[in-house]
Parts: sequence; structure tokens; C-alpha cells
Amino acid sequence: MLSEHLRELCFHNLEQKSWSSHLNVLSEGECSNLIEYIDFHLEQENFKNALIGNGLKLQEDTKIRSSKIAWINHWDARPELMQIQNTLENFRTSLNKYFFLALKRFETQFAFYEKGDFYKKHLDQLKETRHRQITLILYLNNCPLGGELVVYNKNNRNKVDAIIKPQAGQMVCFLSSQIFHEVLPTNLPRYSMTTWFRDDLIVF
Repeated sequence: MLSEHLRELCFHNLEQKSWSSHLNVLSEGECSNLIEYIDFHLEQENFKNALIGNGLKLQEDTKIRSSKIAWINHWDARPELMQIQNTLENFRTSLNKYFFLALKRFETQFAFYEKGDFYKKHLDQLKETRHRQITLILYLNNCPLGGELVVYNKNNRNKVDAIIKPQAGQMVCFLSSQIFHEVLPTNLPRYSMTTWFRDDLIVF
């Protein structure tokens, strides 16, 4: 899924501009199977409206964020998920070695955007809890118009570095504390997986 060359290129970009984008990280078949899995759980109403904030301050605000999400708790549900889990764990280890980080775990959610859904400009690292360090997004379908990811410059939150049209199998990675980003209103269904690499342990 992630070759050594791609990983090195990603890390170089993270050093230089705090974000990186790469095509064909997942195969067409892997994407199709995962979309089928998501559609099943959408039909079963296992997805919830996305919230903003953290902990007791979690709330739904459709003026800021409109989409449905489901956390991945059962990685053994599909062979594709098991492979992605292994890849993410290897990526976490490589991030720690390359950047001298102390990432201890990752959390991942599926995200589904219906027509008209969006997510206003934001940082993934929350003010109250700064444990999210690296964000990694995997796109599962093409969005030729609408649903673009807007990536802002790490030194100027009002300057656009890139407007990325999601493509099936594409990966986007960035520093959670530095890169403001937003999802523009969608015209077609938009499927993705978002992972956050964290420097804290799970608290039960």
C-alpha cells in the first residue's frame, strides 16, 4: 500500500510544507469493496451525524460541518481493513523514527458526504486536547466537481496551497496542528477514511 519511496516522499513533503498528497495508494478493487461495506452500514443506520468539539463539548452544528461518520472499531471485518490497519501501524512506527515523535496509537473513521455536505475551515488538533499530531485521509471515490479539499498554507491560514479533487485510492497527509483545511460542498456522494495519529494512550 505504501512503498518505501512513497513514504520517504511523504515525509519530505511534511518537512517542507506540512502536507503531502499521493495517488493510487489503494487499488480500485479495495476502494469498491470498502464503499460496499460503507453502504451496508449506512443502510443499517450505523453512521451518525458528524459533530464538532471534544468530550463534553461535542455538539452538532450544521453551519460548520455536515456529513455522516462511523468510527472503525472492528478492523477484522474486512480483509481490506486489516491490510490498512497494518499499513497504518507501520506508518506510525516510521513517523516516530523519522520525526522523533512519540505517537502511541491511531484512530480512524469513515466519512460519508451526501450532496450539499461540507466542512468549514478548521484544524484537526483541538484546543482542549492537543494529542492529534498527524492526519491521514484515504479517498475511496472520485469527486470531479464539488467536495474538494482546500489545503491552506502552514504559515498563512488565508493562503491556499492546493485545492484537491478527491480521487479513488488517493492519500492526503498533513500535520494536524498546522494545516487549516476545509471540504467544499459536495455534488456527488463522497467516501473517505480519516486517521489521526495520536501521542496519548487510550483512557477507559
